[in-house]
Amino acid sequence: MKMELIQVDQEKCVRCGACAAVCPRVIIKMGKEWPECNEPESCIACGHCVAVCPYSALSNIRSPLAGQTSMVRFPVIDGEAAYQFLRSRRSIRCYKKTPVSREQLLQLMDIARFAPTGSNLQGLSYMVIEDHETLQKITAQTIDWMEKNNSYAVYVAAYRNEGKDVILRNAPCLVVALAPKDFSRGRDNTHFSLAYTELYAPSLGLGSCWAGLFEACASSGYRPVLETLKLPEDKVVTGAIMVGYPQYRYHRLVDRNPLNLTFFSPAEEKKGYEYYVRDSIRGTVETYDEAVKIMEAHRLQRTHRNTNDGRTEYWTETGEIEEEDEGIYTPSITRLSRGGTFFNE
Repeated sequence: MKMELIQVDQEKCVRCGACAAVCPRVIIKMGKEWPECNEPESCIACGHCVAVCPYSALSNIRSPLAGQTSMVRFPVIDGEAAYQFLRSRRSIRCYKKTPVSREQLLQLMDIARFAPTGSNLQGLSYMVIEDHETLQKITAQTIDWMEKNNSYAVYVAAYRNEGKDVILRNAPCLVVALAPKDFSRGRDNTHFSLAYTELYAPSLGLGSCWAGLFEACASSGYRPVLETLKLPEDKVVTGAIMVGYPQYRYHRLVDRNPLNLTFFSPAEEKKGYEYYVRDSIRGTVETYDEAVKIMEAHRLQRTHRNTNDGRTEYWTETGEIEEEDEGIYTPSITRLSRGGTFFNE
């Protein structure tokens, strides 16, 4: 007897339709009485249909209710705490010599399997290298690859002249992500998974850093490194991170470039005004009156906008508005835009 993909507890189901609404493959439909699935072969086992049900009324043979964890006691993280946590992530390049236990490494890497992946295909495996001599060998081989390709001269010089490990930073272990050669989403899925790992590491007292130079070497197919890794013929390196206990603690949050973001609006539906200071966008206001205040606050030398009735309004250097049919203006330090069209250009 063929087993149905989803099983519905008819005593618990209230026909809310949430399971059908969240199905990414749109294969769960609300039948005359209960949720139904007529294309079970298209299921990607994401578990959404089961997880979203507030009454535990549905199970999926590819993501059973019994295998899911209740979020009733899930800790609430407020916006500020989450924001500060994400900002505090640092790439660690100085490590203590203390080895990381395998128990901690297993705990660290277990979170990687819960990262989002394209169509829930996952498809990754991991290799953890702890042997000090092997790590040193990988560093030396990566430097050799750089020299043969006449690249990364600064790193090569630091290694050759000063003995600095600029490849793996003397980390006690290296985590290497692997994927099948014919798996097109391998590298993208690796980015998601190792990002989860890096964010989780500090809660275990660990630090990490993307081993980009080693990855570039391995991804190029450099034979000596691949032989050291003893990779199966059907696998490729899709990413790697160093892991260890941080030698130093960071005391401040580092700034980044200002957010560069534009809200798209079709030309026929221009809404809101974006204001610029020295050619950098600083914000958006919704109304004309708010735009006037911004213009006045910056005391423009002279700028203008076309009004809805075809008139042109100019802001003078004193911030006052005057109306003219046409005129010449001097470039101002602040620009005003609506729907991507600048009014003083």
